[in-house]
Amino acid sequence: MAHSTLHFAIGLTIGTLYMLVTSAGRLVNQEPASRHLRNCLMLTLSLAIWGIVPNICRRLGLPEDFCAGWWMNLFMLHPVLDKVKTGGQLFGAAWTALCFGFYYVVLLAGIRNARRDVREG
Repeated sequence: MAHSTLHFAIGLTIGTLYMLVTSAGRLVNQEPASRHLRNCLMLTLSLAIWGIVPNICRRLGLPEDFCAGWWMNLFMLHPVLDKVKTGGQLFGAAWTALCFGFYYVVLLAGIRNARRDVREG
């Protein structure tokens, strides 16, 4: 069974890819992007939490048959990942840190663009 940090990192990565695709043009063209970045960050964190719902269900005491059922594939292919990968706490934590580092860089770029708009406006 894969560790919950790995499942969290998978959800975070999907959100990060979405943010990268939708934000890159705005940041390169130096367009205002604060609302968009806020919405992307909220979506990304929601997807990360969505990926660990089966782990939360286990912690709440729901039966293992329910938490490992095929219907839990709705949560970022949770049972499939459990069968393919065991453990992954360190890898998941490193992956999560990398995603948050990426967010930090993107937010700094957004702040730089906002400061330019204030100076020019």
